[in-house]
Amino acid sequence: MVDSSKPASSSESSTRIKFASIFETIDVSKRRTKIVATLGDACNDVDVLVKLIDAGINVARLDFSQGDHKSNGQMCQNLQTALK
Repeated sequence: MVDSSKPASSSESSTRIKFASIFETIDVSKRRTKIVATLGDACNDVDVLVKLIDAGINVARLDFSQGDHKSNGQMCQNLQTALK
């Protein structure tokens, strides 16, 4: 737990995330983590998928235990369209 009443030491301040940096554009090639998104009914629209890709997802996970063959196929087609 961080005590906000004390100033951070130089080693702590270098690892802290600054609020302004949250909204900066990130070069995803330098990121050392992957963002995995499980796609469902809420993101079946191509525009929503494009926004997710622009936000930086690296892996799209499809849960085939949900939905039927037709809706899962449509999700795959929408994802392919969003990637173009």
